[in-house]
Amino acid sequence: IARSEFATDPCMSIFGRIMSIFNPAPTDNASINVARLDDVYVALTETPIPVRFDPETLETVGVVDFADDVDVDTATPHPHVEPETGRTLAHAISFGRQCTYKILGMQPDGAARDVVARLDVDRPSYMHSFGMTERYVILSEWPLVVDPLDLLLRGEPFIENFEWRPERGTRFRILRKFDGEEVATCTADAAFGFHHVNAFERDGAVVCDVVTYPDASIIDDLYLDRLRSDEPTPGTGHLRRYRLPLDGGSASSTVQSDERLELPRIHDGRATARPYQYVYGVGTREVGHFTDQLLKIDVETGAAQTWLSVVLDPDAEESFLLVLDAASFEERARAPVPHAIPFGFHGQFFE
Repeated sequence: IARSEFATDPCMSIFGRIMSIFNPAPTDNASINVARLDDVYVALTETPIPVRFDPETLETVGVVDFADDVDVDTATPHPHVEPETGRTLAHAISFGRQCTYKILGMQPDGAARDVVARLDVDRPSYMHSFGMTERYVILSEWPLVVDPLDLLLRGEPFIENFEWRPERGTRFRILRKFDGEEVATCTADAAFGFHHVNAFERDGAVVCDVVTYPDASIIDDLYLDRLRSDEPTPGTGHLRRYRLPLDGGSASSTVQSDERLELPRIHDGRATARPYQYVYGVGTREVGHFTDQLLKIDVETGAAQTWLSVVLDPDAEESFLLVLDAASFEERARAPVPHAIPFGFHGQFFE
């Protein structure tokens, strides 16, 4: 292993780790999501190095060189685009003696980023995604936190430096987009989540939908040796709706469906930052099984429709792309691929 990644470590000496502070070399293994910045297509991971690719050939073009001096160490692979302005927002973290959460903004031309908001913290939380409404961004501080000195001294893979501290509970930090001010902090029971689904404003509160787990053990469940074992692997969570009062205090929450869900998607153009009806994702037919079905959940009623989904022929070692009607899930098209496509995370549909 030559480079440190989310759960792998190149076994640097203490001197090598100290030198890496002054000469950082984060990975550009952008394997989590894809996005479009103006007319540039990029692959994303949790390091702030978007990788450009050709949308026709999928050939790598190179990393994006932003025309700014914004300095961050991690960045979400799930940016949001404001429906009204076309501006892209993302959250990022800078580690150091004083760690800082940052909300980065990027205008539609994609040339440069600016810092929309910042929050200083002592022990940053692991946050894979964030929420956005018309006026606010929402950071979910799960009690999976890190002492920045451990990142330097312990010599462990990135995520293994984080500690589960349930006594901290969960904190939702609500930041105003136009001036970066924190308007409220809301508290909730300890939980963990990778993926925000959507958020919107209603009756003096922010409604925030997230796929959650009771703790962070899901990270251990996703290690390759665990996935290959005969032990149950609960790779899906539950859709939980939080109500966050804009004057702060305790958040209330409810589980919106009995179905287990992950990799959630909504209709970005119509639903982002607005009240909405449906979330789509993958699920599990039985507890402990790996994802094996598609889901469509009504977020207000909890009613769900499920479809068995297998697009890999293990004997022929081939896959196909299947296009379904979002309303009826009737097949609209399929495109055979002359090789197997391995399991991945997120994709996008670009017109």
